[in-house]
Amino acid sequence: MKKSYQIILLTVFIIILAASTYAKGRFSDFNVGLNGSYPYLTWRMSSEDSVTGYVIQRSANALNYYDVASFNELEGAGKTYRYTDTNVFKQSTRSFYYRIRVLQSDGNHWHSEVQNIQVSQNGLRQTWGSIKALFR
Repeated sequence: MKKSYQIILLTVFIIILAASTYAKGRFSDFNVGLNGSYPYLTWRMSSEDSVTGYVIQRSANALNYYDVASFNELEGAGKTYRYTDTNVFKQSTRSFYYRIRVLQSDGNHWHSEVQNIQVSQNGLRQTWGSIKALFR
């Protein structure tokens, strides 16, 4: 009796775990590269079940993330999403970490894996970016 109870409990746990994993949606790929000198993110979902949107987050230290863009219109599973981060030269940092916060219909969210990229800029662009930042 005790053993059958344990088997039933284990089966229920596996079903709940499988259902929660399926309902989240799944990344089929997430990449960060350079578009010229700007970070360029692409991602694709193999499933968008219960997904209501995406938020691109950037960090300079892989600890504190800030929202830099959001996507509230879904393209559909298998479609490629793209984002070029043109605001990185307002930062003094040269290494950036990106992740995607996936928003769900039940109000919860989860994060993609973290991707890191090194960005270089010439002195003129850095100076001009600093001057523009003073007037914002």
